[in-house]
Amino acid sequence: MIHTVSPRVSVPDAVVLAPSGNGQNYGADLTLHYRDVENTFTYYQDMFVHDLHPQSGPTSGNTRIEVSGIGFKQFKYENGTIRDDIPLYAKFEDTNGQQIGKVQIITEIDNDMFAFFTPNATAGTQAILMLSFNQQQWQAVIPTEKAYSYLYYNAPIIESITPQYGPVKSPNNEHSIIRGQNFECPQGDCSKVVVRFGDRENGTIQPGRVLSSSEIEVYIPKYTKPDILPVEVSMNGKDFTNDKVSYGFYDAFVIDV
Repeated sequence: MIHTVSPRVSVPDAVVLAPSGNGQNYGADLTLHYRDVENTFTYYQDMFVHDLHPQSGPTSGNTRIEVSGIGFKQFKYENGTIRDDIPLYAKFEDTNGQQIGKVQIITEIDNDMFAFFTPNATAGTQAILMLSFNQQQWQAVIPTEKAYSYLYYNAPIIESITPQYGPVKSPNNEHSIIRGQNFECPQGDCSKVVVRFGDRENGTIQPGRVLSSSEIEVYIPKYTKPDILPVEVSMNGKDFTNDKVSYGFYDAFVIDV
C-alpha cells in the first residue's frame, strides 16, 4: 500500500495516478482515451448552497432538512452520465467540533437539492451541517449572518384549545387560544409558527400568533360541514405536535322562531 497527498489544482477534473519506484519511470494508464476507475483520482469543486430549511427543530430529531444549491451530483463518466458510486456524506457537528449522531449517506438527492434528517440532541444545541464526498475534507454549511446551521428546541406540547368548538360557515373571524408548553419561537423568529386543523395530508394550515410561552392565538379556518378535527402546532412550519387535542365544527341553524 502506498500513501500520498493530492496536490492543489485550479480546476475540477479527473487525473490518472502513476506510481514510480525511481522517480523517473512511471506506470502508464493502459488506455489512451479512457481513465480506468482503479487508477483515477477525481478533483471536485466546492458545493454551493443557497438555502437550507428549516433551520431549527425539536430535540427528538428526524426533522427533514431540505438543502438547495449546486454541485451535489457532479461526478460523471467519460460518456457524460452521472456516477452514483461516489455518494454525498453529511453530518452534524456542534460549535466545538464534536459530532452529533452518525454520518449519513444522502440518498434523496439530485444536483441541486438533497434532504438530510436530523439526529436527536439537547435543547439549545447549535449544529453545523457538514458535507463531504470523501469523508476527509468536510465543507461547512452556515447560513449568512449566523455561526451555525441549525438550532434544537424543546418540542411544543398542546394541552387545550378554547373554545374547542364553533359553527361551520361562520361569517365572523372566529379565533381560539391554544394553551400548552414550549411555545417559544426558535431564534426569536415567530414567522414560521403555524397551526394545522386536520390530518397531515388534507389539513388546513393557519398562521399562529404566539402570545406567550404557553399560549398561541389562531383564527379558525372556514369549514363547510360538521366535523371534529385534530389540532396540531408547529414552531418551524415542518414538525407538528401529536397531542390528541381537537376542535369541533357544528352546523348552527334555526328550526323555528
